[in-house]
Amino acid sequence: MRYGENPHQTGYFYGNFDELFEQLHGKEISYNNLLDIDAAVNLISEFDDTAFAVLKHNNACGLAVREKLVEAWKDGLWQAIQFQHLAVC
Repeated sequence: MRYGENPHQTGYFYGNFDELFEQLHGKEISYNNLLDIDAAVNLISEFDDTAFAVLKHNNACGLAVREKLVEAWKDGLWQAIQFQHLAVC
């Protein structure tokens, strides 16, 4: 794990992350990334249909439920981008 809750802290993950998820690119997972992953999995598990969630610091800023995963991804990401613009103002 790259670091704990804060960059100066050591983080530990007990288990085999690679058995559960496949990291496609980017830096090594941090503690805060694991919190976001956990929150996203818990959020999308609330829905029976295909859902996609975008989280930042354990807060959902984009969520879409659609028939196709690619549509849920596009709409959830669009919501996150809109939320980011509102938060910056």
